[in-house]
Amino acid sequence: MVDYSYPLSSGESEELPVFCQTCQVKGTSVCADLSSREITKLQARMSSTDYSKGDTISHQGDEVTNLRVITHGTLKLYKVLEDGRQQITGFTHPGDFLGVAPGSTLQVNVEALTEVRVCVFPHATLAHLSNTYPGSTKRLVEKANTELTKAYDHMLLLGQKTVHERVASFFTALADQTGKPAPGEGPDAWFVPLPMPRRDIADYLALRSETLSRVLKDLRSDGLIRDVTRQKLLVPSLAELRSHTLLEID
Repeated sequence: MVDYSYPLSSGESEELPVFCQTCQVKGTSVCADLSSREITKLQARMSSTDYSKGDTISHQGDEVTNLRVITHGTLKLYKVLEDGRQQITGFTHPGDFLGVAPGSTLQVNVEALTEVRVCVFPHATLAHLSNTYPGSTKRLVEKANTELTKAYDHMLLLGQKTVHERVASFFTALADQTGKPAPGEGPDAWFVPLPMPRRDIADYLALRSETLSRVLKDLRSDGLIRDVTRQKLLVPSLAELRSHTLLEID
């Protein structure tokens, strides 16, 4: 685990801090309204931390004192049930936030599924940002609403959709958030990264592993997905896959 925070030198610089220069989400994160000079000033009160695959980042019940912005990698959110079983409640990707509500406690454990980089902003610093740059507050509110929408969508996913619709919905959501166009494979073809193991996908979708394997086989047979590697799929037509996420209502 490497901490990149450091105090300002006596001379201010217009150059962005090292960990900001390669940030994938600085245009949509809480820093989006800040100039390079302002971000350089802010770095004295923030930090960027790297985690290795398998690291536990936070525990269920931890007090929320910081906002964490995922700038690289994928995290797994899960609860430990009374009988010791694990229930995955979600995955976070670059651009997602953790700890939006100050003074609360985390309801989940957070584990790195890949190498991860997280920028950490104390909530006291965010209060200053909110007063000076209203756009940062707007982004926090939007992200909080996004998290509520994700929770609702997950309940709908488990409570109303068929097993095929659940899997198709999961891949479609991943494509929307982290997918990339697949040149040469068709006008609506997308590569979809799968950083999480199949057992985690099955757990998140409340499926048995053998049920997930059967559904994946069906989706392949129907030409809706194609394996590229163990951790990447090709979706030949995202629109076609999306059409299989609709609720089947009698």
